This record gives sequence, structure tokens and C-alpha cells, in this order.
Amino acid sequence: IRMAQLDQRQVWINAPMQRLHQRGFRKLRNALPGAILQCPVDSLQTVICALPEQAGEILTELKNWGINRFSIDWSKGGAELTEALQRRGYEVNIHSMPDLDGFLRASLLLPNSISSRFNSEQWPVAKVAQEQANIHAA
Repeated sequence: IRMAQLDQRQVWINAPMQRLHQRGFRKLRNALPGAILQCPVDSLQTVICALPEQAGEILTELKNWGINRFSIDWSKGGAELTEALQRRGYEVNIHSMPDLDGFLRASLLLPNSISSRFNSEQWPVAKVAQEQANIHAA
């Protein structure tokens, strides 16, 4: 990143907690203080929504690791978890939109980011791309 002279604010790293652990996230934060460091928190949904005090401690600890955005799988009850994290002032990324309707509903929550693969038959953009690919292949 340094050799490429990229602005650190343009770097976005997503990794599960169990892969990088505290040490890995802190190393990344020290090396890239301006980057987005994100981890999925779907496994913490019950704690975050049902046990707010305990959740606050966990989320604060993750923030101390250097994590500054939490990633939520829309297909696993993303709306409730998104709202719970936003109420606490955390940045949120929503991913795994099943279709355009889900994407639009998620966007109404005003997350910091939405990421999705537009390769599903249910996405109009994917249908057009597939049709164009079929025309060129013929």
C-alpha cells in the first residue's frame, strides 16, 4: 500500500475476528491508521440485541483492537442488528443482499456501506449482463 502510494482512507479490510484476533487487527491498525478495518458480527447478534451492557463491553473491546466498522449479513436478520449498532454510534456495512428489494430496504437504514454480488438472477443488472453475454457467445 505504501509502495503504491495509496491513500489509507481508500483501504478497506474485512476479516473475521477468529482469523486475525486482537493481535492481527492491532497490527493492521498500527500500519494503516486511516483504513477501514471491518469484521463480521452476526455471531454476536443475540448478545448485542438482548444483553446491551455485555454487548457494549464486547464492542468497545473490538473497537480497541482497531476495528472501526462492523459487517452484517442481511440474510441473517440484518435490519435489527444494524439499528442496534447504529444506536451505539458504530459504522455498519451490510452485505449479502438477496435481491433488489433487499438492497433498497437495507439502504433505507443508511448504513455506511452496502456490499453485494450482482450475480443473482434476481438482480436486473445480472440479467442484462447475462443476456449480453449470451448474445456475444452466439
